[in-house]
Amino acid sequence: VDGNDFIGNEEQIKYVAARDVEWGRKQGNYWSNYSGWDQNGDGVGDIAYEANDIVDRLNWQYPLLKLLMTSPSIQSLRFVARQFPLLRAPSIVDKHPRMRPLFQDWRSWHDK
Repeated sequence: VDGNDFIGNEEQIKYVAARDVEWGRKQGNYWSNYSGWDQNGDGVGDIAYEANDIVDRLNWQYPLLKLLMTSPSIQSLRFVARQFPLLRAPSIVDKHPRMRPLFQDWRSWHDK
């Protein structure tokens, strides 16, 4: 999957599998919740985008966890999981995330 704009979705992707799948091998995709950076200014993020993490997996298994999604404990769990690869959940990985939407007229399609 390549050359798409994923904008403003409550959940970008729900991916449940045992291994990573790579998307965006050529030009990448735009993800509105991507929080990486583009140090060299080429329009492509310098770190890969991962669609799901361990917190997302727990949230799917235990829906009541949504009540705590903005709490410091959940944010801490996300931080710790990023520091320790053993806690990493398989995900969709885009190694070339775009910093801006590929289709600049995306607003005309929003909420349709």
